[in-house]
Amino acid sequence: MQQSVRAAAIQLAVVVFFAMAVAGWLCGSSPGACGLRALGGAVVMYVVTQIAGRIVIKILLDAIVDSQMRKQTDRTNE
Repeated sequence: MQQSVRAAAIQLAVVVFFAMAVAGWLCGSSPGACGLRALGGAVVMYVVTQIAGRIVIKILLDAIVDSQMRKQTDRTNE
């Protein structure tokens, strides 16, 4: 699961990097400023995606465990 979150985070970071670089270039910023801002945006996107992915995985796993626990208690109470 962590590998898929990391892969998604990297892909989103790359997309954000190029999108921000193109946006900066279209606005007339210098290449250095475009690259620096794009790099900052890509790093932020990577971190946010990693955190959000871990939260989603934790919520899903907790729900699965809770469901399995309820099924087991229902079987024992029958």
